[in-house]
Order: sequence, then C-alpha cells, then structure tokens
Amino acid sequence: MKEGKLILLDGLDNLTNEDEIRDILLRRCDGSFKMKSISDFMIEIGMARSFIAFDSRIVGVLNRHFGPLMDGNLELKKVVGKIQSNKALYKTIERKLRDVCKEIGIELSILDRMLFRFNSAVEYILEVECV
Repeated sequence: MKEGKLILLDGLDNLTNEDEIRDILLRRCDGSFKMKSISDFMIEIGMARSFIAFDSRIVGVLNRHFGPLMDGNLELKKVVGKIQSNKALYKTIERKLRDVCKEIGIELSILDRMLFRFNSAVEYILEVECV
C-alpha cells in the first residue's frame, strides 16, 4: 500500500511472461508470499495460466497416484515443505506437469483448480481406474 493505494500490480500491465511477473511479485512481497501463495494468487485473479499451487492436496494426489515426487520415505508434509521452499525444484516439477498438461490439452492452472476443488472426486476416479 502506498498513499492508500494497492501498488502490488503496478507496472506489470505490459509484461506477458508469467514467470517474470511471478518473480517480480515475489520480490515486491519480500517474503510475505512464497511460490505457492503467489502462484495461487496469480491463478485466482486470472493473471497466470501455466502455474500450479503446490499444497498438500495436490502433492498428495500426485504422490499417491503417479509416484513420489521426492524420497518415498518422507512424510507428505515434509515433501510439500521442500517443494514450496525450493524455487528451482518447484519450477522443475511445474515445468514437467506443464508438459503433461499440454499433451492432454489443458492448461496447468486448470489442473490446479481441478485437483484442489474436486479433490475427492479426482481421488475416487483415480482409485477406481487403478483397480
């Protein structure tokens, strides 16, 4: 806030690279937002289409149905924490999921919302399909 005005998004109108915008917002927020939070924020306001917000629901679904994202002996909370705190790892997993989404014809942000909002239904479908 500056003089009663929200300035977080100032000067970003002409930028088109979502990753660059996210990096700028992370710097502007100076630690109050991290990769997951800023990605979620950008998806929610329609500013990003190629991001995913790695939370325990999403990482849990990916781990249970597609193999562990990290050491299989780590508990889910630690896996989520490691992904959220390591920018390079976060972007690497995001990039691989983006490639998968491209193959199936959806944007990564749509997968994010599907896994988050319809978690129980997705879990059910994946379990039935895997049986």
